[in-house]
Amino acid sequence: MQKDNSLRIKKLFPTLLLFLIITVASVSADTMSPQSESSTMPFISENTIYVDDDYNETTPGWGVDHFDNIQDAIDNASDGDAIYVFNGIYYENVVIDKRVNLTGEDKTSTIIDGSNTGKVVSITKREVDVDGFTIRNSGYYSEDAGVYVGSYTNTITNNIITENQHGVYIVNSKSNNILENTITNCDHGIYLINSDFNSLKENTITKNKYGIYLQESSFNDVNGNTIEDNEDGIWLKLYNQQNTINGNTITQNSGRGVLLESFCDSNVFHHNNFIDNKIHAHFIMSYLNTWEYNYWDNWVGIIIEGWHIFPKAIFGYIFGPIPWLNFDWYPCPEPHSTGPS
Repeated sequence: MQKDNSLRIKKLFPTLLLFLIITVASVSADTMSPQSESSTMPFISENTIYVDDDYNETTPGWGVDHFDNIQDAIDNASDGDAIYVFNGIYYENVVIDKRVNLTGEDKTSTIIDGSNTGKVVSITKREVDVDGFTIRNSGYYSEDAGVYVGSYTNTITNNIITENQHGVYIVNSKSNNILENTITNCDHGIYLINSDFNSLKENTITKNKYGIYLQESSFNDVNGNTIEDNEDGIWLKLYNQQNTINGNTITQNSGRGVLLESFCDSNVFHHNNFIDNKIHAHFIMSYLNTWEYNYWDNWVGIIIEGWHIFPKAIFGYIFGPIPWLNFDWYPCPEPHSTGPS
């Protein structure tokens, strides 16, 4: 009996060994495949659509949640979806008309190029996020821009926006956030027209004709930006009221650091650094603006026990050729640290 059992075990051993090999191989394949997939597919949300200029008809999910251009992904998305774009150059004029999060893999190498035609990215839906792109080469007409915003409560963050007519152009819109972007080589870096309650924070705005331009826009927060080497740094023109310009470094602009023109009233400028501009600040027919606690590199005065001897005078005109002065009564003797306050 014991001999028979030994024979049965010997006969079954090759079968058991083959079963074990097949099971291990199957488990290894199952575990390795998802790991390979996840290494190239970052998880953004349960409803993520992926874009890669290398995808084609052989790509799993092609035409459903995998596309080779951004506009097709948007057209097939639903409100609340995330769209993740891998590195590449996408020659498109993108219209975002759904509430989506559009994220690039890396802002230096995930590029949306408008081919010098029209608006590169147009946002017409509320609550859109655009993050992590180089956005370049818009057309040259008056409303062409790297990013055109015509809706409310959007966030444009961590992008390189360059070689456009306007970098970011916000029209008839409220409560948008323009954060931590680098905006260069545009006619206007950021242009607001008839747009209130927007936040422009911690952007680097350089080598544009005009850094930040506001027209008929009020209650905006311009905070913690570096505005450098433009023709004019900040220009408020025509009925801009109660904007707060705070904590910015306004430097090396070849014209004016700040210009207020034509009924720009009751704006507040505080804790900014004015350094090495041709003219730090100037105003024309603009009234009741407040200047305080700014650093001016050409201020000549002393502070004795908290009392400022000689305020900083800001020269302008009130009517035609009639000159006038505003004053920063509390100029700071040292530059402020950068960043919002």
